[in-house]
Amino acid sequence: MTGSELLQEIATFWKVDRAHIRWREDGFDWWPGSYVVRVRTFPPRMNHADARWRLTVETELARSAPIDAESLADELSYATPAMTPAYSLVYAPHGSTKDVSEGASGLKFFNSAYVNSEMLSVTRLFARLALLQVINAELLGDHLAKEFGAEPAFVGAGRAQERAPVVDVALSIYLDEGAKPSQWSNVSEFAAFVERYAQSESCVGRADKASMMLETPFGEDTAIVQLRSNQPHEYLGSGLLVTLELPEIASGDDAAEEAALLNNLEASSWTDFPQLGCWHTFETENEVDALVHSSFVPNALYGNLVASNLAMWSLNRAQWVRATRRPDLKDKAMSEIIQQRLRSGVPH
Repeated sequence: MTGSELLQEIATFWKVDRAHIRWREDGFDWWPGSYVVRVRTFPPRMNHADARWRLTVETELARSAPIDAESLADELSYATPAMTPAYSLVYAPHGSTKDVSEGASGLKFFNSAYVNSEMLSVTRLFARLALLQVINAELLGDHLAKEFGAEPAFVGAGRAQERAPVVDVALSIYLDEGAKPSQWSNVSEFAAFVERYAQSESCVGRADKASMMLETPFGEDTAIVQLRSNQPHEYLGSGLLVTLELPEIASGDDAAEEAALLNNLEASSWTDFPQLGCWHTFETENEVDALVHSSFVPNALYGNLVASNLAMWSLNRAQWVRATRRPDLKDKAMSEIIQQRLRSGVPH
């Protein structure tokens, strides 16, 4: 599958009107309503065995967002799980001078995926999840821009009076299906994943028919991946919540800024795993700001191996953060970590 075929697949699924699209050599720009949605392809890297293309979708909400107050980054980081169910909120962290994507002084929603001709199901899942950023740009875009002290990046002089039909149709489907019990509340997929992938020195886990928890080494501690069907989204209702929580050593004192930095790095780097969620902070029972990546898949997007793919991508993400942000750490084997935990009497 070529880059142009991938782009056509997404444009066809979104039912993009010819009058509201501008094709480019590497993608297209789409005007479904008040904002421009930019879809881009990046060709496979040289010597990459599976010849995967990188797909990105971003919606620019504000062209310039002066992040002058650290408290604003904190507030946004705590609020992002509700605002960003399946995409990231990208902006330059307070006081950052490096390691951020070009043009990140503004504010945008962002998704990415890595696909080839054998991964059509991933391409379609990506297209469906990316629609959430298009929907929320229309619902939340101007409010978020103003929170940043910036003007919304409207296509015209102000908010559009009409929007593409797919925006309202998709939202209606997500809400209707979200009112039903979670599609992942009684599945065998979690136990199958644990049996196949989570009984090794690089990953251990446990599962039941409604959830799964995995641990993978992060230095002398572990990163924790959880998939839960019993935690509905604030407005999308039932579905599957996927979280990756890093240990305290990765969060540090400026967890909110680190979260913003990681969102930028995923937007600007070739990571080999999709960005279908957002980094943010979460206050633990010990009143410590933990660094968490969360994704929420609406009920309407239930499918074979969706949960397994998200679990594997989360494990890959943990390894990427460790290698990228804490290359000084040497990962211990899971057996060593568990033995040390038992000796110290620390539950997990």
